[in-house]
Amino acid sequence: MAPITALIGLGFSTARTPYGPRWRLHRQLFNQVMHAGAVGRYRPMQLSKARRLLLDLLETPDRYDRCLRKYSASVVLSITYDWEVSGKNDPLINRLTSTAVRVFETIAPKKTLILSVFPFLLHMPKWMPGSSLRRNVEMSRVYVAKMRDEPFEYVVRNLAGEKIGQSMVSDSLRKLDKDNADSEMLLATKDAAATAFGGASLHIILCVTYPDAIPVGSATTTSTLLVFILAMVLHPRVQAKAQQEIDALVGSERLPNFADRSFLPYVEAVLRETLRWHPAAPSGVPHATLNDDIYRGYFIPKGVSIVPNVWAMAHNENKYPNASDFIPERFIDGSGGLTSDTVDFVWGFGRRACSGRHLGEASVWAGMSSMLATFTFLPAQTPDGEDVAFKPKWFEGLPSHPLPFPFRMIPRVQGMNAETLTQLIQSSTVDEN
Repeated sequence: MAPITALIGLGFSTARTPYGPRWRLHRQLFNQVMHAGAVGRYRPMQLSKARRLLLDLLETPDRYDRCLRKYSASVVLSITYDWEVSGKNDPLINRLTSTAVRVFETIAPKKTLILSVFPFLLHMPKWMPGSSLRRNVEMSRVYVAKMRDEPFEYVVRNLAGEKIGQSMVSDSLRKLDKDNADSEMLLATKDAAATAFGGASLHIILCVTYPDAIPVGSATTTSTLLVFILAMVLHPRVQAKAQQEIDALVGSERLPNFADRSFLPYVEAVLRETLRWHPAAPSGVPHATLNDDIYRGYFIPKGVSIVPNVWAMAHNENKYPNASDFIPERFIDGSGGLTSDTVDFVWGFGRRACSGRHLGEASVWAGMSSMLATFTFLPAQTPDGEDVAFKPKWFEGLPSHPLPFPFRMIPRVQGMNAETLTQLIQSSTVDEN
């Protein structure tokens, strides 16, 4: 029997595509909009959404996890389809809520196990008792098709009237010959976009259906920012030092932007240490050997899955002494500048290294620096004013991230409200070099 993900129509995903011409085409599409030289054009958009994140956190601090998910997902949706998430009642997100519920009910481990043992259930007449599994699979296939097709068609409809700005889909379609469109390229564009879109959209929705899970589409940004907040709560000295660096450079009349990034080495060190201290994918992404190989005397046959141990690399005591401790200074050299270690390994290796590495890292920096400039993260307190002690717990799946923990988020400017924060945002420059 085919994998359940293929049966419900998720076989188009880039992550599930074997290496070959189709995979290379997907990769080419991602690289066109996400390579290091291209991501600069998204900086104003990322800053705008990071500042929307600040307002969301100020208004609903108890829903901080949803605010972070919305932030990271909205960046991906904008880059993929030039779609602006409109808020709580975004029509595209609302339409996909039912898709999320349907799909995750269908691929639940219990049902997947039943279908693997009794595959004939998929061929039972729909009127017979016990045919609900078949109906669920077929309905999920319909919902997934909508998730794949509708946002793509939204771009196609609006492209003619020049109502769509730059995005992965619109840029690809504009390059195609209108009279002799390459059907293979059209399909690859739709599938690659749906890979990014599916992860980003479900990223928002899953916090309702499965609150502990973060889908991988835009996972690194959200999980890394959650780790960052946890680290700031546990390490107030680090937080204060990063805030002092921002204050000294930026002042209190505006928020940091990307033009400031190279002048904030300690903030950059905090970002690198956050990525290293608890990687989003501690076991890395599985690879498969293309040929028989021998490594350090071990024979590795062709086709075997190889899993890189990113956690071991990040916690190698020879490279990172006291690796379990959060110490941003390990990335600062003797002159006060940054070392050459950019913890590249957390983004993967080889052909399947994360295409969105530069984009994701920029989103993390924008969110992190904006939050440091605006809020202070502190332990929660008892009614008697005592700090609440806690031991962090972690989601054991992928991506790895801290489970909800007790903390307070205090605006650094006394009496700050939505109006005063909006004024600060408006006075902040968004011009990028």
